[in-house]
Amino acid sequence: MVKVITNTDDLERSRGIIKVAGEGYALASRGSRWVASFLDGILGLLLFGGVWALRSLSADLSLRKESTFGLDLIAFGLDLIAAGLTLGMMYIDLFWDGSTKGQTWGKALMGIRVINSHNGNPCSYARSFLRNVVSWIPLIGLIDILFIYGEKRQRLGERLAETHVVKGRTIAIQVDDNRSLGSTLETAFVFLFLAILFFALRHCHQ
Repeated sequence: MVKVITNTDDLERSRGIIKVAGEGYALASRGSRWVASFLDGILGLLLFGGVWALRSLSADLSLRKESTFGLDLIAFGLDLIAAGLTLGMMYIDLFWDGSTKGQTWGKALMGIRVINSHNGNPCSYARSFLRNVVSWIPLIGLIDILFIYGEKRQRLGERLAETHVVKGRTIAIQVDDNRSLGSTLETAFVFLFLAILFFALRHCHQ
């Protein structure tokens, strides 16, 4: 169901909704973000397990007394595959949010995505790096995740990269643009009334 917000007061009071470039977005729930992170972590652990297994096998082949050129070549090949998996782990952790739709596979399964806070476009690779590299910093990384419990649900890295994690679909928002004009006219009339009152009182005392 489409939620329509008719004025800026309602917009401000609506928890979990932001306006970006004229479009309304519902912020992803904290629970869905935790689950998406867990799912991405499973893939990361599988890759880590693959790296560990390949490196262990490579080391075992290299240490054999009957080591031959063929075995050394196999060990080298295993090391190359392990290096590729390591790069894959780094991609998942740092750059995956910059994919076409701003989604990791965990986010896709949970129906959430990362957007640019200024224009609503999917997160770029550069912003993905900025939003995730903060979690690699000792101590700060531990504090970083706690910021999703703030009103805008932005980690420190997300504030730095200027991104938001939102639900997959936009929300129709109708903001009464005449409200600001009405407020300006109201203020003008108040000043005009006060000016007339001032000059009237001044004239009476003359």
